[in-house]
Amino acid sequence: MSKASMQCVSSARKSSSNLLACLILLVWLPLSLGKVKVGKHVVKLTEESFNDLFGTNDRPDILVKFYAPWCHACQSFAPVYSQAAQVVKERNLPVKLAALDTDQAKGLAAKLRIQSYPTLFFFPSDNKTMKSMAGIPRSAAAIVEWLEMMSGPAVRKLGSLAELVHPAPGDKAQVVLTGLKQPEAFASTADSLRLVSNWFWLEQAPSTGEAGITEIRHAGEPTLTFKWKVLDADDLDEDSELFSTFMKKGLVPLLMPASNPAKLMQELEEGAVQADGVIWVLLNSSAAGSELPEVGSCGSTATATEGEETCSAPGKATDSDPAAALEEAVRPHRAMLLEAAVELSVRRQADDGEDSKKKKNSVKSYKMIYVDQHRWSKWVEKELYAWDYPHIVVQRFAGGPRHFFSDDRRMPSNASELIQFVKDTVLHTPRQRTQRPEESEAGGPLKKLVGFTMEAELRSVPATVIYTMKGADDLSTEDDIVQQEDDMEGLQRLAAWLQKVCLVPPLVAVIDVRRNEVPLSLYSSASISTLTAPNVYFVPSDVDNNNKKNRFGNGWGAAISTYIPERLKDGLQRDNRVISKDLSGIANWVLELSRNISGLKVPADDVKMDDIDSSPGVVDLTAASLKAIVDSKSSGLVEFFSPDCYACKKFAPVYESAARTLHRDYAEANLTFGSIDCSSPEGQSLCAKYKVDAYPTIYFLKGGEFLAYGGGSKKKDLIQWLKRELTPTMSEVSSEAEALKAIAAASTPAMFWRGGRAAADARFALVLQTAKELKHKAGFFALEEDLGQQSLADNQVLSLLWPNGKREHFDPAEFGSAEFDPDVMQLWLAEATTKSQREPAEQPGPVHIVVGKTFRKALFETGGKHVILEVYAPWCKHCKELAPIYEEFAKKMHEENYNILVAKMDGEANGIPFEGFSYKGFPTVFYLSPESITPIKVSERTLSGLVSFARKRVGRSAPAPGQQASATVPTQPASGGFMEGLLEKFKSEDLPSQQTSPVLTVVLRNIFDVVFSDTRDCVLMVYAPGCPYCKAAMPRLEKFAIASTKDGKDIIAAKMDGEKNDLPMNNFEYKGYPTIFFVQRGKKEPSRTWVGDGSVQQMERYLEAL
Repeated sequence: MSKASMQCVSSARKSSSNLLACLILLVWLPLSLGKVKVGKHVVKLTEESFNDLFGTNDRPDILVKFYAPWCHACQSFAPVYSQAAQVVKERNLPVKLAALDTDQAKGLAAKLRIQSYPTLFFFPSDNKTMKSMAGIPRSAAAIVEWLEMMSGPAVRKLGSLAELVHPAPGDKAQVVLTGLKQPEAFASTADSLRLVSNWFWLEQAPSTGEAGITEIRHAGEPTLTFKWKVLDADDLDEDSELFSTFMKKGLVPLLMPASNPAKLMQELEEGAVQADGVIWVLLNSSAAGSELPEVGSCGSTATATEGEETCSAPGKATDSDPAAALEEAVRPHRAMLLEAAVELSVRRQADDGEDSKKKKNSVKSYKMIYVDQHRWSKWVEKELYAWDYPHIVVQRFAGGPRHFFSDDRRMPSNASELIQFVKDTVLHTPRQRTQRPEESEAGGPLKKLVGFTMEAELRSVPATVIYTMKGADDLSTEDDIVQQEDDMEGLQRLAAWLQKVCLVPPLVAVIDVRRNEVPLSLYSSASISTLTAPNVYFVPSDVDNNNKKNRFGNGWGAAISTYIPERLKDGLQRDNRVISKDLSGIANWVLELSRNISGLKVPADDVKMDDIDSSPGVVDLTAASLKAIVDSKSSGLVEFFSPDCYACKKFAPVYESAARTLHRDYAEANLTFGSIDCSSPEGQSLCAKYKVDAYPTIYFLKGGEFLAYGGGSKKKDLIQWLKRELTPTMSEVSSEAEALKAIAAASTPAMFWRGGRAAADARFALVLQTAKELKHKAGFFALEEDLGQQSLADNQVLSLLWPNGKREHFDPAEFGSAEFDPDVMQLWLAEATTKSQREPAEQPGPVHIVVGKTFRKALFETGGKHVILEVYAPWCKHCKELAPIYEEFAKKMHEENYNILVAKMDGEANGIPFEGFSYKGFPTVFYLSPESITPIKVSERTLSGLVSFARKRVGRSAPAPGQQASATVPTQPASGGFMEGLLEKFKSEDLPSQQTSPVLTVVLRNIFDVVFSDTRDCVLMVYAPGCPYCKAAMPRLEKFAIASTKDGKDIIAAKMDGEKNDLPMNNFEYKGYPTIFFVQRGKKEPSRTWVGDGSVQQMERYLEAL
């Protein structure tokens, strides 16, 4: 007997009441909880005992762990859960911990919608709404802490208000009710918010005469008060609605940290957290060693008490505890910020009558939120237009304009200064959307402007040529990107040309108006519009020689000109290629305007435009010009196209742009980029000569020889592929760092060879051969100091290095196999260059998790197992719908002991290093048999469909007597025992009573008798009763059967309902209706298969040709 039981029996001797309590503890509770324990102090429930227990009104609070015996995560979590149960018992908490095996309670698991394991549900003793614990707790302490908040009453009863200690910074808010009873709205709100606040009730009438008073107490903030008119109000009464508003407004403190500012801003904008205005305090608490600006903050304007810190240096950054670090960063400013927040925010009181309605529109409530700018730098830059710290950003309403207290990162010296700034925000110009100035350089003579510094930049030079453009985003097409690249290339040429021909040229600049707002002064006076971008503007400075601004009200103080191409003046359609289409015209326009600007020195006369012309692009080829190119041993690309081809029209500007770029980058290579029109008589002859059967077709011309082009159709694909071809197979570098620098901007890795380049070295010869074959997958480099040396075998290593941008999904790797087999090396490279998540430490569920680096092991090294693999995406709605079905399918295969691995892989985070596994959408399901390396796609998306598919192909790991080990059934006489075993696993209709149709009816029960014969052929059509193509094909099949009988042919026609019968024989696979199989006499598998509309006609033509 346990110690607790002995104590119970000992105390029972003293009184009858103790005896009764002892009986309840020792008899009733174990019986009601199921008797069996899973771990110490954890009671095992069954579905029956669960239902019995929750059908009673007298039970404790219970935490139930729902688990599955095959779940590795459940096994790892079991000792944590058991330890929590031990702590709960030691602390005598009024809650019991239990566990339930969902494999033995599938109905209950489905009812509770349990989709992952383990799952924790808390069931309160009052049978109110159950609550689930988010995630899997990492420690017993986390479980116990959560239970302490959840178990027992949500509202703690007080003897007096003196029992309460006012919350300290970081403590939860206190909600205190004074009244003779708890209103229904108060009790229900307390139950739902018990995890985020502490609730109390003082059972006495308020001294002020109201029916009841509810107070919200925050650390360092004034107490907020709600006055109840009646305490008997239900959840729908006016008092309850006003109380709900009061709680939304007041439960969030005036000064609060933002652990997730993105989520908090969304809640503010949607009204889930209510505030009229928001004050963001941007600090740094996570950048270790960051240099904080030498600015301090003074605290309260009130007189400081002795020992109280009123002014201090910035807080130190630390990464150990993000929440604690953020509190440490705000500590020097807390008193000042809190005083300002209290002064600025007038809380709405839920008074009755017209007064509250009048107050509603006059009251202003601010939330002051402090954020770790370093940790959330991208979000802060995107949403608040800030990139450094400290800053105070004021929004007069959630999502409103961003008013910066100081652009030079100065914090307020006291609360009064901040209060005055907030009150005067309407007088200050807000910061508009902008990128950070540090990223303003576009390279070369071209300047990149950002909204924040745009006005200052324009005033720093006599005049500026501005190109407005919309940077590429997720909706940009390839044509949009190419047009923009062409214009940027033209802009670079314009800037370089102006510097060449002018002593003092105007500045040439570009601004992305998708990510930067144009200052109001420029927008209002010149209509520099974001809507009509791209455009070109000429903007003189509005500062005169006396360094004074010539302002026209709020507008720019100088006349701004907009370039209008001649083609637009003539009414032609607008083209987004503003620069590249009319570069010479823009250059002359700029010179003309610049001659009138003081401070610029430009040529007085027209200038030759030879230097500004773009590189040559694509040339039209004839038979004669093509022959000349081939004879000259030239290299480049040749496109065969048709003018009517839509894909050719889309490809034309991409090809033209890529040609110009490659001509510029490889000016000494004498490259050729040509196109041949296959619709002309001469073009038709050339297309036939080079076997062109699709448009556009691209050939790689190398030394006058036509070779296959293996790249993509995008500009970057064309450029990257040809650059790879023009780059030496293996480059010499002095160090690994030099190799990394060479691939820094590339999307492919570098193969780094250490081990010499001696001609007689067989391993180096193999590496060089591999480099030639895989040059489009990786760059190859060798150390210069190893040239001419014969290295030892144990020093020869081929390393795989990744550029910085790719290290998230790829790991460095080394190949040092003793054999240096080319096939092994290529397989190693294929796997090493495949994107992959980290290999999971354990498999938490019945569905095996596959990542890129475990793909070969999971699918091809299964020990003879069949594999079904789902490729999914986390965001995919259909994948989420399939997930519980797929998991149930995996469990069913496991329970029935089928020789199959059911797996899944995140197709966005992982790649597949083997051919044949191509997919264009999610989810895609593949099946791979152990005898094959080629997968087939599975179309089934229901549990019954997946199970039926698997049973047709997969055998059980330990087959029962009389059953086949493989579900791919060999055809053999339908002996009683064999057919009985077959029908246990596969569905079949009953045998037809009689055969009256010329087309015989086949079911699984008689398939061996009808279809397989040594003396005659058979045509079997698998159909579906509702299929219109099947209905149309059936009369023709009957006609064929009658004709075959009349002609004395040894062939039989048969039909099978594919929805009511399985067909688990070798190679009898069908994915649509109708499907016709032709089985020759003496054969056990179909010789030919036809699918869909017209399949009978195809079958007839085939048989006539035999």
